[in-house]
Amino acid sequence: MVSCSLIWIMAAVAGTPSTDGPAAAPPEPGNGPDRTVALRIAVPFRVHQGWRYTWRADRPVVTEGWLLVVEVDPELSRPRQDLSPVLMAGPWPVERITWGYDDPTMAVIVPAAVDLAETPLYWGPAALPEQLDAERCAAAAE
Repeated sequence: MVSCSLIWIMAAVAGTPSTDGPAAAPPEPGNGPDRTVALRIAVPFRVHQGWRYTWRADRPVVTEGWLLVVEVDPELSRPRQDLSPVLMAGPWPVERITWGYDDPTMAVIVPAAVDLAETPLYWGPAALPEQLDAERCAAAAE
């Protein structure tokens, strides 16, 4: 089943590149802050009609952000029957489109126009992403 978020992102990426999307360009892999997750591809998006981001407890409305392909440790990204580390982009839990345990890359949505040169991609606390509110996300980012 394809999530509604993925359909919107695919439509945004398939369209003509927008100059009014997030301003920052992604850094080259290996540059920027120390990461436990390596950035491979970054495509900014902007949608005309936002959606409620259910991967965070406060469910903010998302209208722009990044579609990323990242290289991950398959053991950290493997689905579990208990709490597992949440992949984070700064203070944001990212939405997984693919899981990355059978392939070292994972497609994800970052639901904000963050500066990828300054925002670390890392494994955060073991939790369900939808249980993390803005305060817990900010604490994990420190």
